[in-house]
Amino acid sequence: MKQRLYNILNIKASESNQVFDLLSVQFFMGLANAFINIIAFTLFIYNYSIQVLPMVFLSIAIVLVVLNFFYEKLEHKLSPLHLLKIAIALSIFILLALWSGLTFGNKHDFIFMLLVSNTIIYMVTGYAYWGLVSLLFNVRESRRVFSIVGSGDIPAKLIGYLAGPLLIPIIGLGNLLWIAILAFSTSLYLFNKVIRKKNWDAIRKKSESQKHKEGHQDHKQDWLSFFYNNKLIFSIALLSVLSYNVFILIDYTFISQVKLRFENIADLAIYIAIFFAFGRLIAIVFKLIFTSRVIERLGIIACLFITPIALLLFCLLFFIFDQQSNYNVYIFGVMAMLTEVLRSTMQEPVFFILFQPLKEKIRLKGHIIAKGHTLPPSLIVVSISLLFIFKWGVTLTILLTIKIILANLLIWAGVIFLIQKAYLKTLHNSIEKGTFNSDEKYIYDKTTIDILLNKVNNGKISEVIYALNLLKKAGYNGLSNLLLQQLSSSEKEIKIYALEQLGFTEKTSAEILQNLLQKETDEEVKQKIISILCSKDDAYLKNVASKIQSLDFETRKTVIINLLNQFEFIYLFTAGNEINKLINSESSEDRLFAISIISELKHIQFTDAIKTLLTDKDTSVKRAAVMAACKLKIAGLLSTILNLSDNILDKHLVIKALQQYGDKLFADLLLLPKSIQLQYTPDFIRIASKVKGDNCKRFLLSTLEELNHRTDRIVHALWVQNYQPVEPTAIESLHNLLTRYLKMGISKIVDHHNIPFIDKDKEILNKSIFSEINADLIIALKICSLLFHKKQINRILELIEIENHVQIYNAIEMIELELPKKISKDLIVLFDFILDPAGNKMKPQNNEHSIFFNKIYYSDSFFYNPWTKAILIYCSWKNNKEEDIQKIIQPHEKKEHYIIKETREFVINNFN
Repeated sequence: MKQRLYNILNIKASESNQVFDLLSVQFFMGLANAFINIIAFTLFIYNYSIQVLPMVFLSIAIVLVVLNFFYEKLEHKLSPLHLLKIAIALSIFILLALWSGLTFGNKHDFIFMLLVSNTIIYMVTGYAYWGLVSLLFNVRESRRVFSIVGSGDIPAKLIGYLAGPLLIPIIGLGNLLWIAILAFSTSLYLFNKVIRKKNWDAIRKKSESQKHKEGHQDHKQDWLSFFYNNKLIFSIALLSVLSYNVFILIDYTFISQVKLRFENIADLAIYIAIFFAFGRLIAIVFKLIFTSRVIERLGIIACLFITPIALLLFCLLFFIFDQQSNYNVYIFGVMAMLTEVLRSTMQEPVFFILFQPLKEKIRLKGHIIAKGHTLPPSLIVVSISLLFIFKWGVTLTILLTIKIILANLLIWAGVIFLIQKAYLKTLHNSIEKGTFNSDEKYIYDKTTIDILLNKVNNGKISEVIYALNLLKKAGYNGLSNLLLQQLSSSEKEIKIYALEQLGFTEKTSAEILQNLLQKETDEEVKQKIISILCSKDDAYLKNVASKIQSLDFETRKTVIINLLNQFEFIYLFTAGNEINKLINSESSEDRLFAISIISELKHIQFTDAIKTLLTDKDTSVKRAAVMAACKLKIAGLLSTILNLSDNILDKHLVIKALQQYGDKLFADLLLLPKSIQLQYTPDFIRIASKVKGDNCKRFLLSTLEELNHRTDRIVHALWVQNYQPVEPTAIESLHNLLTRYLKMGISKIVDHHNIPFIDKDKEILNKSIFSEINADLIIALKICSLLFHKKQINRILELIEIENHVQIYNAIEMIELELPKKISKDLIVLFDFILDPAGNKMKPQNNEHSIFFNKIYYSDSFFYNPWTKAILIYCSWKNNKEEDIQKIIQPHEKKEHYIIKETREFVINNFN
């Protein structure tokens, strides 16, 4: 029964406790507001001229400006829990004061104050309530939950509006305020009770820690810079002003029409109560059942168009019935009711959802701005406009109101597109990394240069190198002298960087380098200096070459490499003779040394020598030869190297070495026989994920078309390549593959809920299927990244890896806005399952064990992986499922994965 209720309300069981707690609190706040509404509107309409209403609007605006100022001050000092208590208590105090004034004071003045207070009480309790709600739920949960937690006041108001006419003859209109006071008191009592529950511990602790943290921060910021830095809030605020203009104008016109038709206060009270009650009846059905589903199906931006489109259709009706004023009155009454319904069931929930990707404090401030700060300007604009209309003697007819509304609706539609752009930008920002890096933009004023120079003198190793690099890009005049100073640094990395940058210039003479060489103790730095001297100082090279036999290994290597980079025959002969001796030496150490030298010489071929060393009896020499052959990209040795991978002990070495071959590998492998290409295709796919280049991409695309095997590695490799498909065939293949992965993932969700085993067997199979669904989601996202060129999708993949659920929820919102509807819908189904498997609402399609077994066991390798199948085989054996075991022991014609084969053999050997 509970689950059925959750499904109707479109909420999860994990959310239900807090949702119903909030509903109970809001119910009694809504009941209080309903009675205040009846009293305020009835007394005002009966006792005041309609031309006084603009002055009420101005009074509300002034009070709201003051209230908003003090509320923001309190918000920085108090937690949302305390704020809601204070808001309810303040409402009770105001109502007591108003009742006293209506009973014992100047009734005329207090009626005016009551109508003003009606809006103020509604606003301040709404601030506190929604501020609390926004901290309890994330952006995805808010789509479903906000319409529900905001619906508590609807049945309350319905009850209040229906009970009002019945109570007025018994206790009097003014005494309805006591029922409102009692309702607020009950709301305060319930709130104090629910927040003591265990499921509210997190928000209590969070509120306290946040309050302490905020106490040390400066919140001063001018409005211009605030809106500039928070364009989403600005655009929502702009739309809020426009919508308030429309709502206030409709309310005023409606009240003016009602004023003309009722003279008896009792009839007037009954009409207002019935009118509001009927609107609440429509609202409760729509909000509880349809609002969350409409938001989920259409998306929050599309839902922003619902209210203006509905109003536009009504406006068009008035032009159709232009001359028939009786119809116009009825249509306007329905329009006013629908406006109120859409405002509470669609407009406000969507506004609050839009703020969810923002940081908590900014989110709360956005709520106040959109709901509170934008109301005073609208009240002022409408009231001043009405006062001028009265002064000029213009009659505010329904048709004139409609024309004004139409002008607002045109701007309204334009602002929605502005919100869409700002919301998408906010989502992008919310999932970005916390660091900023810009390699393209530099600002080099004197202050910046001084900062960089200070880093060179006092910074850490990485900071010194980074600062020197920036100074180089800035064209700093004193860079050479600065680099020379670094040669006396105690840090090896800094000296090597300085040597690489200096090379051999007029400022770094041979004498300076030789003096430095004599003092240097670090071997790596010494070899760097020797290499520079050999390449630039011919006398030094000739001298050191004459005594090459007496040099240590590292120095000899440096000298030989530099000799082979010369054009003089004597140098080439000396170096070649040395390498030949090393290659043919009996010492494996010499042969390894020869390979290390050859590996550095890309412009000279040693094909035969390396081929000989590939079969060297010493394993370390053979491995070094494999790495050297691949590093030097010797195509003639590819076949020999691949043959080595047939030995399981050498396979990892060969794959690792071929990564050094680079993109050229995928061009050279086309020179091999087709049979060899096919034999080693899986290995080439693994290598492709570590290599970038056009040849690699062409190879991957050629293998992608074969969809009879898992293509995870191919997609991953293309994703690593940052491949952007332009060929129609490639785009079509990727779209087909994306559709297949999405369907597979959703199908596996059904299987996850349909596992026929129990206890540990069910748990282990659950984990395996969950892992597969997660893998399908990741591959689908990578394909989306390829097809739609969205760098934010790559960030989502990072968030999944680090399990940052808060930002992932924001990312899902972004996916819905940026990807095609059908694709985003399926992705969101997978995301919802991965983030909350227990709360996923997808129901199993069947409970038959044989169907479940056949679906997994007989699926191809693309659908379910060998590990899941092996677990299924084991669980069937362990649970003594004879029907399954008979299928398992039947011989298989197709080649099986080794893990499935071993599990089958285990079952066959242990089957009684």
